[in-house]
Amino acid sequence: MLTKEDAGPSTLFVVRAPLVSGVLEMVTEVAIGGPLAPGSHNATAMDISPGGRALLVRTYDRAHLFLRGDTETWVDALGRAALAVPVTAELQGEAIAWRPDGRGYLTSSEGLMPPLHFFENDARCPAY
Repeated sequence: MLTKEDAGPSTLFVVRAPLVSGVLEMVTEVAIGGPLAPGSHNATAMDISPGGRALLVRTYDRAHLFLRGDTETWVDALGRAALAVPVTAELQGEAIAWRPDGRGYLTSSEGLMPPLHFFENDARCPAY
């Protein structure tokens, strides 16, 4: 889970199995809207790829991709600049999710029956 902040860094938490009510473990802070992930400060959605090596973060106007190497931690990966990935201009970008096969992602806005937008991975973002 990634917190949505109006100012300052967002905090990434993990919930480990077996699920115990109210138990979140802080992983790291992420400067959304800062030099590593420019644009809006408001992280509105996040999803980890099916393979666990790529993390998408959605803001109102952008999407960022953080890639984790085989031996890296998320702290390492989130300490580097994110790759900007395509999004469609939406009223208010509120959702992002990987396809189950990791070969692309979908975005959507808020509102009554907003459209889904699909983006296939490019050479920078193979299936993860």
